[in-house]
Amino acid sequence: FFFLMIRRPPRSTLSSSSAASDVYKRQALLLAMTMSILTAARSDLILSDWMGQTMAVIGNQSVLDLSLPGTHDSLTYDLSLVVSDGGIDGEDDLSAIAHDLTELGIAPDLITDWIRQNAQTQVLNVTEQLDNGIRFIDFRIMYEAVQKEWFGLHMLQTSQPSLDYLHQIREWVDAHPKEIVVLWMSKHGSECKNGTDQFPGVSIEKKQAFWASVMTVLDGVLVDQSLYTLRETAISELVAANQRVVIYASDYIEFTTSSKFAADACYIQNDLPGGIGNFAGCDQDLMTDLRAGASKRASLKAANRFWLVSGASGVGDTIKYSTQMHFNPFLTKDEWQARLSCAKVVGVVNATSWCPESLLGYAQLTNYYRQAWFNFSLDPSCAGCDLPNAVYIDGVAQGGMIATGDRMLTTPDSTPVCEQYEWTSCEFEQPKCSPGHTANGEYTALGVVDTTGYTNGPCAIPFQKHFQCCRDQPLTQESARFGYVATLVAANLRRSCLATTTPECQAMMGLVLREIQKAPMVLWHDDGFGRQATWPRLDDPNPHLPHPHPRPDAGVKMSLFDGSPNWERLDPHPNRNRDRNPKDPSA
Repeated sequence: FFFLMIRRPPRSTLSSSSAASDVYKRQALLLAMTMSILTAARSDLILSDWMGQTMAVIGNQSVLDLSLPGTHDSLTYDLSLVVSDGGIDGEDDLSAIAHDLTELGIAPDLITDWIRQNAQTQVLNVTEQLDNGIRFIDFRIMYEAVQKEWFGLHMLQTSQPSLDYLHQIREWVDAHPKEIVVLWMSKHGSECKNGTDQFPGVSIEKKQAFWASVMTVLDGVLVDQSLYTLRETAISELVAANQRVVIYASDYIEFTTSSKFAADACYIQNDLPGGIGNFAGCDQDLMTDLRAGASKRASLKAANRFWLVSGASGVGDTIKYSTQMHFNPFLTKDEWQARLSCAKVVGVVNATSWCPESLLGYAQLTNYYRQAWFNFSLDPSCAGCDLPNAVYIDGVAQGGMIATGDRMLTTPDSTPVCEQYEWTSCEFEQPKCSPGHTANGEYTALGVVDTTGYTNGPCAIPFQKHFQCCRDQPLTQESARFGYVATLVAANLRRSCLATTTPECQAMMGLVLREIQKAPMVLWHDDGFGRQATWPRLDDPNPHLPHPHPRPDAGVKMSLFDGSPNWERLDPHPNRNRDRNPKDPSA
């Protein structure tokens, strides 16, 4: 507890009234300072206003000095079931045919629902993303010929025209007058494609008409880059002038007519490390970049370039195998072989049969391995470490976190996680599931295969069914998160505070580090979900191989800045060594 004693000043006389007044003033100032300290000690990082909250420390940085937390394919939380005119890259005619089929409702919902679950990367809407600290928006757009309007896209077009989402961003920016937001407008994340290579079949007139609408929506807050430079102007100056929205535009000349209110996206250094199929190699490359991050940032800034790194990962050839698993329910042997082939492409050591069936499943797996990269970025022993100008990533959750656990962000908490499961033998009603499993209400009379490879043929007796039982996981593994936004905020503070240590630096850094500790890096070992606690080892010359360090039986929590495992045991896996009778799937 902090105690403050207030002494009564001397009685007022002609000679002492001034002294009394000074005592009161000093005591009032001391009381105000004390209350400020106590308030700061209790306060939290305000994700919706983190720039304003930290402006006293980071305000001298320019846009090309900052590290911004971003989202990848930011609008995919609101995808329709209609394939976009630009939905299939390099296949314009096929995109048009698929668009017509889905627009007319000819394609079955079974197919379009599956396409959507393999196109969605986010669950928070754009306002929620900004409220949770996101400051880089990957704003992908395409002109749709039937609607004669621009929509967002990722294979499928968004439910609303893209200007609707832009209006929401403008409303948010007006409500948060000390925050700066960077948007990148493209069709599919191509920095320097121009003309119809960027926007197939779209005329210059349509592009420029849309840009005029963008200018109208964001009038008064777009950075005028003839007056303020992204390389030199301090963000505190941009905020004071209300120049708070930066747009990087692909197809800059045709799209914006070289507008002073936009930057050419060719100035984006867009690093795409990947992940699926090569987690070890990709994370090794990321760590190499990170260790030299300060010098890389400096050289790119000198060239007026914005260093962007994707934390996302494509699914690669796994989509072929997950398609076979999803749409070939009659041949259980083929389904099992497709699962094995998919797991091989995913490439996580010892995870020989795990194949996510949604893009968010891959995203959360990628986030699990990416968190080590973020965690290391604040290591005080690495003077040259620094993060890029922005990271854009999938699976951003409430609290400015990224999901790293087993439960998909789209799966309700009341529903069992069912990426790993077994089926019962043919029964008339749901039997009791075997230990460590929970029924989810799904059933079928067709042939089935467990995620362990055990098969059961079709039920021959009418009204009998196989019932699905989902493997249980500890809650700590289901709901695991990592403090993504807070880590990037800390990187901005660290950059400013390296030059000078002030009480403001210490106070703000302490506040942000406390925020990070609300969701530290958590690791565990579970082959069934592709999670390894000691692989890949980023300091190992052979990171692709299992590390000889003994793996714990349960999850581990890594303290901030840990360079080596510091195991803190979590709930044990409830089903680690359960033996099954191969002749009885319910055993």
